[in-house]
Amino acid sequence: MAQLIYRGSVKDVFQKNTTELIFSFTDRYSIFDWGEMPDHIPGKGVATAKLTSYFYKELSKQGIIETHFLNEGPGKNEITVKKFLVPPRENYEAYYQGRPSEAFLPLEVLYRWGVPEGSSLLKRGNYTVGQKFSEPMIEFSTKLEPQDRLISKEEARQLAGLNESEMEKLISVSKKIATFLKKNIEPKGIEFWDGKVEFAFVPGSGKDRDFVLVDSIGLDEVRLTKNGLLLSKEILRQKYKNSVWFEKLNQAKAKSKDHFKEICEAKPEPLSKKTIEFVAELYDTATAVISGESSDLQALDRVLKDLK
Repeated sequence: MAQLIYRGSVKDVFQKNTTELIFSFTDRYSIFDWGEMPDHIPGKGVATAKLTSYFYKELSKQGIIETHFLNEGPGKNEITVKKFLVPPRENYEAYYQGRPSEAFLPLEVLYRWGVPEGSSLLKRGNYTVGQKFSEPMIEFSTKLEPQDRLISKEEARQLAGLNESEMEKLISVSKKIATFLKKNIEPKGIEFWDGKVEFAFVPGSGKDRDFVLVDSIGLDEVRLTKNGLLLSKEILRQKYKNSVWFEKLNQAKAKSKDHFKEICEAKPEPLSKKTIEFVAELYDTATAVISGESSDLQALDRVLKDLK
């Protein structure tokens, strides 16, 4: 029987055997690094498993990159994946200087096709809302720290113990994944802005190591819009941005990057029943349209009309 080894804010991980894990995508959601929010979105876990399975199969089939995906199930909200070592968070940098070849990469790779409303690029450079890029911009953030932080390409390379050619390979394959997703999603009448991917090391053909794609690619790992409306938990981020909780949360983060949740003077208010129903319908419909399960491209327009 599979044993629970990790309970995250949105995902549970079970040990199936010595080499395989089961990712159980729950209906929980997290925003602003808070962790589990007061409400659950019915069907969100099933939608994430379905879209991840679809994308991982296609990426492998088209020869873009191999993934840790083994098969769907056992539950509708689950996938079975190959297990990779994740070192303890304390002093994890030292582990990667030893150049492991079967381990989780301690980076989140961010790719950007443009500048949507709310993009962090607006705070960091001379960008304008709606600006599009001809090729994806690649950035990096930490993954094994209490709060993810954006880091330079060189810091990312050193942190993960990558040599120069491995870093270039990582950037190249990230761009290929971003391009594949854009070509898959935008013909459905959806604008694709940015996203994130995670990797693990595997042995390469020479001294350089190779990479496989890990974790998931659901609606919460990409930022999509249609008719100006967001197609993921981003819509809930926008909803909470005018709340007292969000104001107090930012004040707490300014005081402590590691313990902001404990010192925050407010908690998020629950969502209305109607909001939960609409967002649940959004996850279900968007997943069906993007994965090709539904050919009714207008279905998404009808859901977004309700949401608006």
